[in-house]
Amino acid sequence: MISKWLSANEIASLMGITSRGLRKRADIENWLSLNQKANGGIRRIYQLAALPEDIQRAYAESLSISLDELQGALKPASICEKKVVLANYNGRKEGGGEPPPLETANDKKRRTAKLRAKVIHAWDATG
Repeated sequence: MISKWLSANEIASLMGITSRGLRKRADIENWLSLNQKANGGIRRIYQLAALPEDIQRAYAESLSISLDELQGALKPASICEKKVVLANYNGRKEGGGEPPPLETANDKKRRTAKLRAKVIHAWDATG
């Protein structure tokens, strides 16, 4: 399974260097990272899609896939699979009912749905 975020220790073991050396390189090159709580402390995780190509290649080799396959798997889907009225749907209806179709919404609800969809796509693109 392809992980979209890797810890400094995971990357360091792939590259055969120390995690301290890796963190120095990450700070110098300004890699995209998040701090995550783990084992009573905080660890830094890095977004795989934003890492340099040499690290992506090493990760792909560890999974026995090509770099192109890895990069293809990391790209977000560009087409929305479902069209629903996000302004009305909260997913908490009893029995999980179906959301109302987008065509039945008025203009205000469609604008709200488009804005919510933009937020969701932006969030999804971050991994």
